[in-house]
Amino acid sequence: MNRIATIMLLILLISLACKLPLEPSLTFEEEVATKAAIALTGTAESQQGQPLTDQTVSPPTITAKPDQESATFTPTVSTEDPKLNLGQPDWIDTLTTGNSFGLDPGGTTTYYTLIKVENGKLVMTRDTALVGKTWQLAYPRPKDFYLEAKFENGTCSGDDQYGLVFRADNYTDSFAYYFIITCDGHYDLLKQTTSGSALLLNWKTSDEIHKGSNQTNILGIWADGSIIRMYANGKLLKEINDDSLLNDGHIGLFIDAKKTAGFTIKMDEISYWNLP
Repeated sequence: MNRIATIMLLILLISLACKLPLEPSLTFEEEVATKAAIALTGTAESQQGQPLTDQTVSPPTITAKPDQESATFTPTVSTEDPKLNLGQPDWIDTLTTGNSFGLDPGGTTTYYTLIKVENGKLVMTRDTALVGKTWQLAYPRPKDFYLEAKFENGTCSGDDQYGLVFRADNYTDSFAYYFIITCDGHYDLLKQTTSGSALLLNWKTSDEIHKGSNQTNILGIWADGSIIRMYANGKLLKEINDDSLLNDGHIGLFIDAKKTAGFTIKMDEISYWNLP
């Protein structure tokens, strides 16, 4: 009788075990594919986190990062020059000295770039091409603002780049937005964060940008929370919505010689208006 009870108990336990849910397992092929995907993702993230010295910001070969889908476009915004309705700027630097940008009278040379204030203009000259961006930041840290600066470029070609930096976290890291225009008339907005870098527009062109060598372009940025509008010569180029960098931050300029060694830009006055 005890033997029969033992056998019946074993049969009952086996029956219950068969009814328990089993945890799914990956096939060998699926496991290999998963590990490969993780390895590739890690490589991509490490490359994105490098200083802005590679070719990932050169039109027209760039493809947008997947996370740029969070950027939305609003074509109904007025194309009118914003400063016409903003009154006097809250801050302006006519660049009689380099004090706002921490520059000594003799200027400085950093990362293949001579930076100095001369004849009322901040001058940046990149001796070597294809070595990345050099930026120079001023001390103010506006949060919501309209920023505008007047630029003159020297001899250039193709995707030689320059433009405005804003919402820069500090003077040394590259975490900021970069409003880029190129010698051949492209423009884009680059964001650099702790998660990496991404171009938000995948390169656009506009007739409002004066392209070629020895041109003058007035660049403007409207930054109101996550709303960012890009202007060239008083005309709206594009509006996007991006909430990657919402805090206050430094403003400034940058240069990136992609083609032309000796590429020079001159910034003649920079100012911003605080937004209510």
